[in-house]
Amino acid sequence: GSFEMLVAHRDPGRPNWLDTEGRSYGIMFWRFQLPEGDIAPLETEVITLSGRPLFTMPEFAEAAGQIARRFNTMVALSMGEKGAILAQGHETFHVRPPQVKAVSAVGSGDCMLAGIAYGLAKGLPIVEAARAGAAAGTANTLHIGAGQFTMADFDDVFSSIEISQL
Repeated sequence: GSFEMLVAHRDPGRPNWLDTEGRSYGIMFWRFQLPEGDIAPLETEVITLSGRPLFTMPEFAEAAGQIARRFNTMVALSMGEKGAILAQGHETFHVRPPQVKAVSAVGSGDCMLAGIAYGLAKGLPIVEAARAGAAAGTANTLHIGAGQFTMADFDDVFSSIEISQL
């Protein structure tokens, strides 16, 4: 196989995904980002960008929608076992995976992003890309070691994902 690494300061006109964890400075070395300081939960980044405290799922969903519209982008917000919020334009979705016996959540957010990116790269509608992301992130929790799930795990979880428009 092969891969293409795309790093650009401005929109390169190609699909690209980046999780900066809200930092403006640091060092990126291939797969690893070496941020300055502790890594804060993703919710903290959304609170910072929204400029107000957020406590409930509807508040996070509203903030994700506002951020998506302000920056003309897609926002995927992992909420752990509560699922994820996906916002683009004026559409916001709550993606709810099934309850599973999680062994480890390490790398699940990365797996979710990879599933969404894969779905979008394959031309799937945003809702189905979100379903693929949630399935990858949830299947990842079933094993120790990031990205070690099987396609059977993925398929089982995928068929049980619930998505509702907010």
